[in-house]
Amino acid sequence: AAALDDAFARLAGDSVVGSESIRVAGREISFDRVAGDVARISFANLCETPLGARDYLAIAGRFAGLLIDHVPVLTSANEPAARRFMWMVDALYDRQRFLVASAATDIANLYQGHNYSFEFERTGSRLGEMTHRGAHAEST
Repeated sequence: AAALDDAFARLAGDSVVGSESIRVAGREISFDRVAGDVARISFANLCETPLGARDYLAIAGRFAGLLIDHVPVLTSANEPAARRFMWMVDALYDRQRFLVASAATDIANLYQGHNYSFEFERTGSRLGEMTHRGAHAEST
């Protein structure tokens, strides 16, 4: 979490840090830490709640980048969250956004379930590209 704290501080720069909510189709998605066009949120609030692709598209439309705390190893036991995580990655990737995350393991071992093994290969590749975008954003 300390590394994510540092990354958020660098990305926020002189921007005022506050909270913000996005309303999509009657649902409210709350971000505890927002600075300019960068937001920080926990994996639980982003992927373990009943959100859909439309919600993630709205998030990608609002923020240039996301910092996500506590991404767990994704297994058969949490496949709905794994599916939402893939939707979120696709939405951010398609909008050329960046992603910085604290995860329980590296990208190659993040998904250990069975139903989405093929799909998660693409997600892993996209995560690598978006993480690179995040590193570039931090250095500018």
